[in-house]
Amino acid sequence: MTHSTNDMKPWLMLLVVSLFVIILCMDFTAVNLALIAISEDAQTDLDTIQWLLSGYILMLSAFVLPGGRLSDIYGKRCIFLWGAIIFSVSSLIIGATNHIGVIIFGRFLQGIGSALIIPNLYALTFISFPREKQGMAIGIVSGAAGLGLALGPSIGAFMVRSLWRLPIGVGYFSSISPYRQWCRG
Repeated sequence: MTHSTNDMKPWLMLLVVSLFVIILCMDFTAVNLALIAISEDAQTDLDTIQWLLSGYILMLSAFVLPGGRLSDIYGKRCIFLWGAIIFSVSSLIIGATNHIGVIIFGRFLQGIGSALIIPNLYALTFISFPREKQGMAIGIVSGAAGLGLALGPSIGAFMVRSLWRLPIGVGYFSSISPYRQWCRG
C-alpha cells in the first residue's frame, strides 16, 4: 500500500510539532538543573543567574499573544518556523559563549522564539488533520509535552555533569532538521 505525499503531510507536521514540544519542555526543565553549573562557569552570583529563568518567562509571556496575532496575519506555519529559527539560533549563541550577559540575552531570545512557536502548536495540529483524527493528533502533541517534561530533568542532570551548555545548546541541533524538512514539504 502506497501513501501519497498529501497523506503524509499531516504526519510530518505532527512529527515536527511534537519534536518541538519535547525540545521546549526539555529545555525549560533542564536549564533549572544547570543554574549552579552556569553560575560557576560564568563566575557570577545566583541573583544574576536567575535572569536565565526570569528573562525566558518574561519574553515568553510578553510575546505569546503578539505571536498568536502574527500567526493570524502571516500564517501559522510561517510564524512557527520563525519561532523555530529564533529558538535555534539563540540556542547556538548560548552554547558558544560563557559570557553571562550573552547567555541571558540568548535566553531572552529563546523566550521570544518559544512565544512564536507555542500559539501554533495545537492550531497547526488541529487544522492539519480531518475532524475524525484531530483528537488523536492533539493527544500525541500533549503526550509529547508530558514526555519532554519527564525527560528534561533526567537528561538535564546527565548533561550538566559533562557540560552545562548541552541542555541549552541541544535545542539548536535537535531543531534544525525537523523544520528544514518541513519547509520542503
